Amino acid sequence: MPTRLAACDPCRASKVSCDHARPVCGRCSKNDESDKCGYRDRPFKRKRLIRPSASATIAVNTTPPVTIVSASPSTSTSTPHVYPNPGYQGRSSHAAIFDTVKASGGSTLPEGVLQEAMLELEDSEKAQHAKFLDDLKRLDFEACAQLIFQWNYRGVTLPIAGPLLTPCTEAVCDLFRDKTGAELASLLFRSSRERLTADGTMSINSFCDTFCRGDPGWATLGLFLVGLSRAVEDTAYYPALYSTRNGQRHLQKTALRCSDQCLDICLSLDCLNDLQLLLQYENFIAHSMIDGDQSYHSWRRLGDVISTIYALGHHDRVNLASLTSETLAGLRSQIVARSYSADKNISVFLDRPYRMHSAQSALKLSHSDVESLFHAVQAPQTGHFDYTLETRWTVACALLKERVLDLLRDDDHMSRAQASNVILTECDALMTALPERYRLENHLKDFEGTAIERDFVASAALNLLHVRFLLHTPSMTRTSVPSHELVVVSGAMLKIAAEVAMLKDSLANSGTGFIWKIASYGLPAAGAICLALVSGAHSFAQNNPSIPQAIQDMNVLVAHMEAGVLIRPDQPNYALLQHATATIKSVLNRHSLGLLNSQHETSTALVPGEQVSLAEQWPTFEIDNFDFPPGFWANLAEHPALFQDIT
Repeated sequence: MPTRLAACDPCRASKVSCDHARPVCGRCSKNDESDKCGYRDRPFKRKRLIRPSASATIAVNTTPPVTIVSASPSTSTSTPHVYPNPGYQGRSSHAAIFDTVKASGGSTLPEGVLQEAMLELEDSEKAQHAKFLDDLKRLDFEACAQLIFQWNYRGVTLPIAGPLLTPCTEAVCDLFRDKTGAELASLLFRSSRERLTADGTMSINSFCDTFCRGDPGWATLGLFLVGLSRAVEDTAYYPALYSTRNGQRHLQKTALRCSDQCLDICLSLDCLNDLQLLLQYENFIAHSMIDGDQSYHSWRRLGDVISTIYALGHHDRVNLASLTSETLAGLRSQIVARSYSADKNISVFLDRPYRMHSAQSALKLSHSDVESLFHAVQAPQTGHFDYTLETRWTVACALLKERVLDLLRDDDHMSRAQASNVILTECDALMTALPERYRLENHLKDFEGTAIERDFVASAALNLLHVRFLLHTPSMTRTSVPSHELVVVSGAMLKIAAEVAMLKDSLANSGTGFIWKIASYGLPAAGAICLALVSGAHSFAQNNPSIPQAIQDMNVLVAHMEAGVLIRPDQPNYALLQHATATIKSVLNRHSLGLLNSQHETSTALVPGEQVSLAEQWPTFEIDNFDFPPGFWANLAEHPALFQDIT
């Protein structure tokens, strides 16, 4: 069989035959291209792009070859590895078993061959992502960085990745200043494939210097883009980047879509680490603010965060005492705590099963833990809010909510009553443990502090009231009216929600958005009050002091919704709020005209000598055991008391 001969580079590029003459082939000699005629050393094997002892080059389209920086920090594994993500290995896993037995001999895996195959796989993707990076370079990175810095200066930042946002922003600006898309792609791929060997004792500052500033990867770029999206969300006007509402929304969505692509690339490398987990969580939060809490995008991304937590084994290493620690272990505990609380709140909001349970993790909260969580809290001296305070509060409330949700499945009435009293006592203990400065004693407008602190005061009060709300909700049945306790709690929640709506411009995101407070807390409270008004207990509603104030507060929400102040049509959860507001307005109109009372009198007269409430004539109405899901408003709108139009 004749030996295969390789064509020279010019003939190969032109796809013409070559006579293989050396040192110059006949075609190149004829075309006066003798200086370009050359033969490859390994003509039938793909070139390795990265060599351990030398720098490599990459060419994309017509971009000239560029040298890839091969230096890496000492704390990273510079040698490529094929299976970089072992995750947490339990005591019964093969890794734990073989760790106790030293290998006595045998051949090793052909790592060189496998590494080369991995590099070839990445090479097919680099060209695609190089174009993405070239397009991204059209952003004014300096203006974006200034916007993020101004956003941070107001005391607002990412809830968990806040300490990493400035280092990530600086690193990205340096990267995109003088590098092409091809060079950026190779650099980001190389950094993202390396194992992060940091342990929990590493300080956050050292972690930032090593893996954000020193060796930025796709996760670094993704965190910068998430921060940009969040900063744009909270900044209505920034002439260097946008000057209209449409421009603001376009930049916000574009930044988040680019962050999605960075996250997808990270996950495709199968190299999970703490940076990627941070990006996953912050990306989920940003999606909930753009797509809404009812969106499947948000629901799925929270599930991805939880899956990564379990894969890395952080659920077994979480420690509430380390939430305030400025170490990587503290950062990991914050991610677990906030993901756990988000899972509970969204599951209640959507009426879906939760995916994290304290029994599956090291999350525990005893009475002594409650006191220790908040005993060292002090008022901020620098004007910057401590987001770990919100993390501690929300995980404490989430643990109580989990106990309430588990309690609802207990069929023993006596044990449920006893456990309910214990939970109510712990609610009081939790409020007592909260620093007095952050307790909402009167009106929200009377609080003297920063905008972000005022937002936390409202969030803290609503979150704890929501625990009580869930605890009293099961007392409602299809044919009964809300209990006195539920009406009182609902009135308190509704009062705060109305104040939040009126003070919208004087609040800053402390961990939960403005719309979340209205949709998750205000609407369930309004639903309970509306149900009390239409369920046939007019005398009960008249004699309950919470009802008149609640009616005023519902009028406030309706007025703000109709004026377009509460939410815009292009914002998430608009359809839910619009539908709920229309139903609330219908209830209020009939109540003000006395039509609800006349409806009750008519329904009673239908069957002489027998009390028949409207709820009993309403077979399609259902009340969920946990909360008022979005479908509640569709059912309430079909109540017989609301059938007649008002002219």
